[in-house]
Amino acid sequence: MTRQDVVNALVAVRGDAPVISGPGTVSRLLFVTKHQPATIYQMDLAYATSMSLGVALARPDRHRVVGIEGDGSIIAALGVFTTIGRHQPKNLVSIIVDDGVYGSVVDGTLPTGTASGTDLAAVAKGCGIRNVVTAKNQDEAASAMRRAFAEPGPWVIVMKVDNSDRMLMREQRGIISYDIVETAASYRRELAR
Repeated sequence: MTRQDVVNALVAVRGDAPVISGPGTVSRLLFVTKHQPATIYQMDLAYATSMSLGVALARPDRHRVVGIEGDGSIIAALGVFTTIGRHQPKNLVSIIVDDGVYGSVVDGTLPTGTASGTDLAAVAKGCGIRNVVTAKNQDEAASAMRRAFAEPGPWVIVMKVDNSDRMLMREQRGIISYDIVETAASYRRELAR
């Protein structure tokens, strides 16, 4: 499964759900696949799920609030799983794109903990999050997304991806036509409507 497969699975069910996307290829793919104003792209490492949790708690009226980030990013913020487990926001979906490397730094080959056995799904479950799924192919990804958008959360979906598209958009850093401040302002306007 590739990052594009993950993005396609999200886009298929997203509707108008606000999304905060971590740094790197997934943000760029989300932008070019289907840009929506309620999206913050290229959020710094370790903040996509944490910030989405804050929005989900502040706006329980929103059907879904989504954070999507890489395995390296969530490893830097593992404590957020304990807070999700404590508050159990029904509208939160955290998507973890797990390729086993820190893809957004240096040359994208530095291994993360998942490359040597860290099981992010087990960590999430151990923190009290009941709805945790690991998807290893397109069908599993699509099924997990449909469930996460139909059944109460919180949800953590670990998407196991290969590295075939790791460098796909690395040279296209300027593909998102506005910066994080502008995307955050757009995101806020959409939530206020």
